[in-house]
Amino acid sequence: MSEHTHRSDNPLRFLYLASVFRPVYMNALLRYAEQTGFGQATFVDGAPRDNVQTVFFDRTQDYPLGPIFDRVIELSKYAGKMFNIEVTPEQLSFMQVARYLPGDHYGTHTDHDSSLLNLDYDRKLSFFCSMSDGGQLLVDRCHLNVGLGDVVIFPATMEHAAPQQHSGSRYSFVCWMPGPTWK
Repeated sequence: MSEHTHRSDNPLRFLYLASVFRPVYMNALLRYAEQTGFGQATFVDGAPRDNVQTVFFDRTQDYPLGPIFDRVIELSKYAGKMFNIEVTPEQLSFMQVARYLPGDHYGTHTDHDSSLLNLDYDRKLSFFCSMSDGGQLLVDRCHLNVGLGDVVIFPATMEHAAPQQHSGSRYSFVCWMPGPTWK
């Protein structure tokens, strides 16, 4: 077992929370992301990541995203308790908004390996929110159909993927909750 692997007797694998964010918030975030401009997503090493496009928002900047960040932090504190994982969500620094066009996908991966990302903290929880209806997420081999404003929170050590988008565009935002080094 690697030092980053989380094991627990807790059978809870992920939290699925329906309709957490109202459409008005998701539509405003989508408009803001489009105004800011999507760029080509990359792997950690900088290589292009399929055709997925992303835009990042820094929590410390003067963006009109305060209520969304506040809700993410609130839910992440709750999730940390549910998973018995120590998190410091008040140190959350950014969110990523992603756009998937037909044929786009994000392969199976985990989010926890901070050494690859040159971070001074460990990613403890992954926070996913669907910004469109008809989205899909694969978490720990569970296929989830997610709707507008639905949230899925899971340990960052858990494998997950965004299945191929067959038609239309799919939007989501993700945040990674920091915390002390895995023990």
